[in-house]
Amino acid sequence: MLWTEFGSNDIYRRFQVPNPIDVDKVTATLENGISKINAPETLKPKEIKAAAA
Repeated sequence: MLWTEFGSNDIYRRFQVPNPIDVDKVTATLENGISKINAPETLKPKEIKAAAA
């Protein structure tokens, strides 16, 4: 995905990815005004247990 935006305001971008990602391994860098996000896929979905209230 590639976006080009100009301006001095804060930018907020949200998108959905087609496959589960390993949230513990997501990295982001900003170099020369270009932000790069690396979100590697996970081999299996991470299970989160929720307790009933």
